[in-house]
Amino acid sequence: MAPADQSEVVIRIAKSHWFAREIEKHPAIIWATENSYTVNRLGLAQHYEFETSYIDLSHDFDVAAFFATCQLQNGVWKPASEGVGVIYFFDLAKSQRCTFKADPVSLQPLPRPGEQKAWLVETPLGADFESHPAVSWVKFYHDENVSRHFLQLFDGGKKLFPDDPIARVATKIKQASKIDEKIIDNILTQLTAVDMEIKDLEVLKNNISNKIVFKEIEKSFMEQEDLESIKSEWEARAMTFGNNCTTRPVALVIHPPSKS
Repeated sequence: MAPADQSEVVIRIAKSHWFAREIEKHPAIIWATENSYTVNRLGLAQHYEFETSYIDLSHDFDVAAFFATCQLQNGVWKPASEGVGVIYFFDLAKSQRCTFKADPVSLQPLPRPGEQKAWLVETPLGADFESHPAVSWVKFYHDENVSRHFLQLFDGGKKLFPDDPIARVATKIKQASKIDEKIIDNILTQLTAVDMEIKDLEVLKNNISNKIVFKEIEKSFMEQEDLESIKSEWEARAMTFGNNCTTRPVALVIHPPSKS
């Protein structure tokens, strides 16, 4: 990967981690931590349009069909009317024997993943999703009537991207021209520990500093936003969050009586 491309990758990953750090202050995340509820913070970042190593999946065909037949243009979802579309299928059974697997993120304290019936596949850097043994796909020709059906089914995309005050926090981070150097250093440490070829760390960091200013971020975007709207949004959902959850046994192991 060219140095210029590497620096852009690092910045994008760093901003997703910055968002994951910011939402620690969200009352829903605080509640989840206090109740030992697992929250995929980078999975949430993915659903606020941050670039991560994840690939989005959905266990709802209608949701998948919406994203396969509609296009985001200047912030507005439009029906595709021509060309070829693709729908991918991911076989969970086959994936259990493979190097990267799908994980559900549907039930999360923030609303977007739940509405999108979301799953995620985390792919190693440079991995080819289409060559994964669990992946198959079908191609189809776009038909505007079909595209409009799915666009209307989800109210022009509004049902899948419900109004959420945390989205404003995400926008500010994505548009930020400054970033905490500690976040960059942390990402570089992680990338050099895995499979990203970094020939000269000092040169790469210098390239990054030419694109974004290193500065300690003293104020939280969560504090700058209208915290009252963030709190009220969560309070409106908190009383019913998880009410429809059920449990089922997946295995039963009977141990023989111990010898005494």
